Amino acid sequence: MSSKTVDENYKRLRAELDELLSKDKRLTAIADKIAKGAADFSDTARYTQIVSKHMSDVIKRNIGELKQPMAKEMVCKELLRDHYDLINGAFGEVQVSVDEKLGVHLDVKKPAYPAERVDKWAHSLEDPTVEQSVIERRAASGSENIGNSIHDDCIDVNAELRDQAGLDCYLVRDAGGGCCAWCAALEGCYEYASAPDDIFRRHDNCTCTVTYECGRMRQDVWSKKTWEADPKDVEARIEASEAARPTVKTPAEAEAINEQSKSNITVLSKEQAEALNEQNKPTVHTPAEAKELESKVLDKSGKNGIINPEGNRIQISMQHFAKKAEDFETIFLPKDEYAHVMSEIASNLTEEQASKRVIKKHIGDYIYTVENKGFGNYRVIGKDLIE
Repeated sequence: MSSKTVDENYKRLRAELDELLSKDKRLTAIADKIAKGAADFSDTARYTQIVSKHMSDVIKRNIGELKQPMAKEMVCKELLRDHYDLINGAFGEVQVSVDEKLGVHLDVKKPAYPAERVDKWAHSLEDPTVEQSVIERRAASGSENIGNSIHDDCIDVNAELRDQAGLDCYLVRDAGGGCCAWCAALEGCYEYASAPDDIFRRHDNCTCTVTYECGRMRQDVWSKKTWEADPKDVEARIEASEAARPTVKTPAEAEAINEQSKSNITVLSKEQAEALNEQNKPTVHTPAEAKELESKVLDKSGKNGIINPEGNRIQISMQHFAKKAEDFETIFLPKDEYAHVMSEIASNLTEEQASKRVIKKHIGDYIYTVENKGFGNYRVIGKDLIE
């Protein structure tokens, strides 16, 4: 594929994305706050989410039109590089503004570009063995997830720098509306040094934000003198954010959340693993069996239910099952394993599996049981090792 063709495709998608960004009034409002020095990291997080969503929509709409060899991979990598520069620019302006208000004079640290992650995602878009719908899902969810994680990286490296400089830094994770149980468990405010390992981890379509704040008492790393921020500025910030601020969690509480990530694993024999897989396969009924089943679940008026020996209809509900999916606790997986499992589930579900509330998926050496709450919203509730 010629570099000219890549450049033309890139410019076309870039123009479409730029038009969307310029017309979004939410971005205009945030940009205005940044220019006036009135923005904070919740604004940059929101800014990143909006831009990431627009970018994912543009890539998803156009991915099928990039038919030349390696076009999908090369064009998408260019767009992610642009996104990285844009988010770092917005974040840097706010970091300088926040530091000035606090009397802090430290550099803005730029995180490393996530080249390996971007390359792996972009290359997966060239997979000829999967359906176009799968490629579109990968394109959308992957670009949005990586796009949001770039802001997380900005938060991480700059909070780390200021923590090392002697400031009292706190990482704050706010769960998005309708978040999953896993995200809800991570929500909170943590001292930087004792924050959970998974504080920055996010699944596909995750709307959580991670920001950081510095405490009132700070130390100048050069003079080693402790000083206090202007009381009026501090009190104003406290009043504005206190209602929404989560309780700071102790190191012990943070460690407890880390321990939850270490799930108990049941060891299965190969025969047991095969049996679990069989349970996930649909039963094929003969026409006669199907007719008999139909008579059991429909009364004379055609209403759903089961007719008992007395002729009364019993409504079908979850109470007829031993345990509901939501009754199972979430199993917290290590970061890399979780990302791999979510990617496999999102990319390789059959239509039949996607329609089920509970999915069993054989991935690597394990069979994972997952509650399916809709595309991109999966909760691991079981993990069984195949012996």
